[in-house]
Amino acid sequence: MSDINSLLKEIQNKILKSHGEKDIILNVINKKLNLSLNSKDLDFKKETIFIKANPYIKAEINLQKNFILKEIKKQGIDKTIKDIK
Repeated sequence: MSDINSLLKEIQNKILKSHGEKDIILNVINKKLNLSLNSKDLDFKKETIFIKANPYIKAEINLQKNFILKEIKKQGIDKTIKDIK
């Protein structure tokens, strides 16, 4: 029984950590570009962040990609993020 509890606790910690990382990334992007993206608009796959937005917003993010990636790294996120699409 304790194995199941420890497994559930580990899963809960991973979920909370993931949501915290999303919030940090969204804050950086929203602050830099003066947007109001929410967590539904952001997804992680491997070392890439995928943004669900219109082409204009994606183009703005692409223009500021290097700055955004540096700011995300400064915030101390454990994930390695190499690209934003």
